[in-house]
Amino acid sequence: MGEWPEIIREKMALLGKEVERYAPKYAISFAFVGDTRCDSHGLQIREFANGPALDEHLGLLFAEGGGGDTEESYGVAAYYYLTHCNIPNAIRPILMFILDAPDHGDVRPGEVKAYIGDVINEPMSTKEVFKQLMEKFRVYIISVRGAYRDHWVPIVGEQHFIPIEKARDIVEVLIGIVAGELGEFKDFEMRSSARHSDKPDRVSRVGKSLRSVRKTSEKMSSGKGVRADGEESGEKLMKSKKLI
Repeated sequence: MGEWPEIIREKMALLGKEVERYAPKYAISFAFVGDTRCDSHGLQIREFANGPALDEHLGLLFAEGGGGDTEESYGVAAYYYLTHCNIPNAIRPILMFILDAPDHGDVRPGEVKAYIGDVINEPMSTKEVFKQLMEKFRVYIISVRGAYRDHWVPIVGEQHFIPIEKARDIVEVLIGIVAGELGEFKDFEMRSSARHSDKPDRVSRVGKSLRSVRKTSEKMSSGKGVRADGEESGEKLMKSKKLI
């Protein structure tokens, strides 16, 4: 997945502009997740930022390859954002994992101590960590070519598993998730189609990836109404949204 961060950096101005359209007070924390059981840099996390600082933050992350097996330590990253991410002013913040691998299945005391500094007495299942995480964040798994669906859907649910076919689509998918969570998916579709009017295949692929996000957005009332889950939508929500 070495090309993915570079594509995001290349499109950082677009990402920031479009996210700001839907969440004027946005902030993003970038992270790289590898294998905390064998990589030298198995978990790297940057502080929340917006604007030009995001390009610098993403550039400081080291994409390490050649892990010991196909599994990565997404559970450890989830544990960090669950226990060490203080976002008191955020309303339904979003956490997105872009991945092409399964998780180890558990979070072990040794890796938590080594990378985060916390002491846990026994392993925690990845499923339990994500269950708690989903009470704090809107969690999405963006899976390259829909890999490991059977692993991730039981953890995050079908609606939050987003398959993506091509790396070049990633920024549009990220923007679409943000827009969908804020009830602005129709606006995103219109703008995305206009941006890629000469690339109908891309528009089609992105729409297919975001099918479940469209459904989520449709459940929210239009304009400045109330979300289907009872939370406020529209301007008040947009101005307080913090994103990862």
